[in-house]
Amino acid sequence: MLAALFAIGASVEAQTPNGANQSSGVSVAQLVAAQCPKFTSQIVDRPELKSILSQRPVDIVVVCTCTQRSFLADARLQKALNVDDQALVERMQDERMRAYLTMRLMASVLGCLTPELERALAAASPVK
Repeated sequence: MLAALFAIGASVEAQTPNGANQSSGVSVAQLVAAQCPKFTSQIVDRPELKSILSQRPVDIVVVCTCTQRSFLADARLQKALNVDDQALVERMQDERMRAYLTMRLMASVLGCLTPELERALAAASPVK
């Protein structure tokens, strides 16, 4: 999960000021949306969850739509991302910014995954 988030940071850093056609916040949001299925799969594809989740699989599209919405709802993060491309590149190199992005992404994915897991538990029995 963390490696993919750092890939998001690297992708943002790789954007050149002349090459970015969209606002920085939208670019980061698109990168989060692209990485979310991998993050979610790392959690729900665990072998010990298979017996429950095979009965009622997690809807990763629902989780990722929610995750992106939650990620974008962070006003402090949006303020930090709403800068010109060069400032964004510099911020993405900062350890504190990467830590904040990591925590925001984790909180968003887990917050959005929890209702899906609860639905799976409601559809399953702990015993045969």
